Amino acid sequence: MKTLDGNLFIICGAPGSGKTTVQTYLTKNLGFTKVVTHTTRPKRNDEQDGSDY
Repeated sequence: MKTLDGNLFIICGAPGSGKTTVQTYLTKNLGFTKVVTHTTRPKRNDEQDGSDY
């Protein structure tokens, strides 16, 4: 089994607080890999698993 070594960063905040902006900055400017996101709210009708929402 392959293991991953590194750091874990948790970015949390209220809706509209800039979490996606921070994610974009980290990936484009600092070489971070794709950020995995999670929400606790129910999925909306126009949203699908596997896509950012």
